[in-house]
Amino acid sequence: MSVLLGGDFLADGRRPEDALAGLERFALAAIPAGLARERGMKVVRTPTVREPHHASVVGRKTKSVQKVFSRATVWVVPPADDLG
Repeated sequence: MSVLLGGDFLADGRRPEDALAGLERFALAAIPAGLARERGMKVVRTPTVREPHHASVVGRKTKSVQKVFSRATVWVVPPADDLG
């Protein structure tokens, strides 16, 4: 699962909307990294040329883990109304 390290991203003076620059019809949600770690996942820095604060959540995402993530998700930049 592809993620941004929010604290580092914001510390650089960037806004959540900046994460979606050039990505039409995308939204941005957040879960605490600690929640992933509690479920046996690893949060690994995987910077890209476009995004130095990119990371990956590595580990098996069973249905129960998916449900936990889903319940903990908070919209940071919600989907546009036309996305359904």
